[in-house]
Amino acid sequence: MVLALRFVVLLASLLIITALLQPKTEKVHAIIERTAAFIAEHGVQMEIMMKAKQKDNTQFSFLDYEDELNAYYKHILYAIKHSKYTPDSVVQKASAADDGMDSLFL
Repeated sequence: MVLALRFVVLLASLLIITALLQPKTEKVHAIIERTAAFIAEHGVQMEIMMKAKQKDNTQFSFLDYEDELNAYYKHILYAIKHSKYTPDSVVQKASAADDGMDSLFL
């Protein structure tokens, strides 16, 4: 049930093309989301390096162009780069930073 709700929220904040295969679990989605946010911040060279280092790690198989989840990853990456989607991990980091700063001024 949580997974279904997550994708409803995701669909509300980001248009997902219905032909895209979506991850079956929240864990896989989180890995793809965090990776896309990291690559959006650090650039394509980091994606190439990550793809080489993680080539035997099945959790990062979506980086391979022939993987069924690669199109989903690329869609999330594009949306993050063009400020059409803010991943949960970025929102949580920002709110944690805000919380830390507030305590300094109180």
